[in-house]
Amino acid sequence: YDPGVRPIWRALSTGFIQSTAPNTKKGGLIAMAAAAIALGPTDLRRYAPEIVGPVVSCFQDPDPRCRYYALESYYNIAKVGRRSCVLALFNEVFDSCCKLSADPDQSVRNANMLLDRLVKDIVTQQGQPQMRNLPNASSLAVSAGAALTIPTGNPGSSSSSSSSSSASSSFSSSTSPAPSSSSSSAADLAGATFDVARFVPLLAQRLNVLNPNSRHFLISWLMVLDSVPDIDLLFHLPMFLDQLLEYLVDPSRDIASETSVLFGEFLKGIKAKRQPRLDINKIIEVLANRCNMAAASRTTQQPSAPTNQQQTGWTSALTSRNTTTGAGGSAGARRDDPITLTALQWMLEICKVSPQQVVVPSAKMLTAALWHLSCGIPSIEEAALQLNSRLYALARDHFDPSSSPFDGYLSAAINALELPSVPPRLASLVWLLMIHDKHADVLAPQIDSLLTVLLRALTDPSEEVMAQVLNVMAKLSANETYFMRLIESLVRMFSNDR
Repeated sequence: YDPGVRPIWRALSTGFIQSTAPNTKKGGLIAMAAAAIALGPTDLRRYAPEIVGPVVSCFQDPDPRCRYYALESYYNIAKVGRRSCVLALFNEVFDSCCKLSADPDQSVRNANMLLDRLVKDIVTQQGQPQMRNLPNASSLAVSAGAALTIPTGNPGSSSSSSSSSSASSSFSSSTSPAPSSSSSSAADLAGATFDVARFVPLLAQRLNVLNPNSRHFLISWLMVLDSVPDIDLLFHLPMFLDQLLEYLVDPSRDIASETSVLFGEFLKGIKAKRQPRLDINKIIEVLANRCNMAAASRTTQQPSAPTNQQQTGWTSALTSRNTTTGAGGSAGARRDDPITLTALQWMLEICKVSPQQVVVPSAKMLTAALWHLSCGIPSIEEAALQLNSRLYALARDHFDPSSSPFDGYLSAAINALELPSVPPRLASLVWLLMIHDKHADVLAPQIDSLLTVLLRALTDPSEEVMAQVLNVMAKLSANETYFMRLIESLVRMFSNDR
């Protein structure tokens, strides 16, 4: 350890890397990587911030050749320093690489992909007792020797035109072997660890990008991090779930497919109860809000009255999917909605796995289910039907009425009773009967609104809806107060409809 080494880093940074002359800057990047390699992994860890910081700052240089040199320099530094040069500044490196994934220069994007593979290799190995050169890392080093070379000709020329220069070859070959000594392993283990709590807010922000290359970059990182047992990514899912759902409808089939696979892996983790600290309420809130937004959009776009051909038995609203399309027209006239389908399927699976954790948000889930019972997309209708049936069974047989949101169920049922299609109206009437039998006290605050909706439903073109409305009214009439309210409302309706 020599304190006199530190002025060298300062000189390379201020005198060369921060220079406005492109060739001077590139020379500083080459020198910084060479000096870092000469230090070796143990000593490099002491100076990592001073070495890595200036190099990473050049990732956004306006000159594409400088960006390329910066990527090459950092790649060779990271191969030696490993965790000490990657994890301590991971957010900065990740943010820059995400931006470079959409770089207009092809050689920069290629170099960025190689660096990305190395960083992933380092992150996924962080929990292992030793940092050896695994086969994946070895093949990466070999390919980097050919792809990440230092051009010695015209600074504006392409990277491929000078990849065979002797200076490039000697530099690349000197950096290909990864450190394998015992001191290297000790230094690596003493380095930083991946801070997922600090990383997730940056991830949530970056997920808003639209560039397909950047989106592919982000999805690949989510897959990698989810595969590492020591990284608790699923616990932080509520922070980026809403943004990630948008990827399901990405114009690129590959991105949409990769996202669907990722959601499947996340759901496996939830079903396996891998994350007991997972905030189910926040996840359901995001999913339910997505469903309700989609349902509101469909209702405003195509509100129409149901026809007799669209009517089905009220019992089928809980036991089987309506085979007709209701107010929305045929399923073939609509495109699929993978966001809503995924959200409904997730809520259903969460109900199966953790029924006691869905008590609080169950009213929001019920709203989402009822509003999609007749949306015109068979797969979504089936998922909504299953979710509605599951929630009904839980509320009727398992939830404690004193601690369950029966007032929320009542509001959801009243709102669904005014939807234009038959299946949600029938299902809402079934819910009203169950609410009356299970927890009739919650009816009192909303009895006027309920009676108004029920009286309007008496003119419903569906005979089954009218029959169920009369059934609900008969149940309510058993209560003298409700009976008098019903008579008063009925008299007002007759007087206003002459």
